[in-house]
Amino acid sequence: PTHTTVGGVARVLAPGGVFAFDTINRTVLSYVLTIALAQEALRVVPANTHDWRMYVRPEELSLLLQRTGFEVDTAHFVGMKPGVDPRRLFRGRVPLGDFWEAPGALRVNYLGWARRS
Repeated sequence: PTHTTVGGVARVLAPGGVFAFDTINRTVLSYVLTIALAQEALRVVPANTHDWRMYVRPEELSLLLQRTGFEVDTAHFVGMKPGVDPRRLFRGRVPLGDFWEAPGALRVNYLGWARRS
């Protein structure tokens, strides 16, 4: 997210309001899984769905949120991992099952929240 996007959320969210988000971390692993594998090799998401330059690291998002008037603690960020079912791929479906919480595993994607000051 850009400063403009987070600033827009801060502008419309009342003081004390909570901003919940999920996003993709900007790591080599996230590039391999979301773009090289899911988007280009398996084509389970349309071309150009993801742009690695727009992915954001937890510490970058935390700093951006703090600079735009949010209270945030990256200790509350939670990684999410999809269950994988290869049988779904052979049926022409996305091979991902339900997502499950993976505390401390923020390398690909993560959830978090921040409170508007």
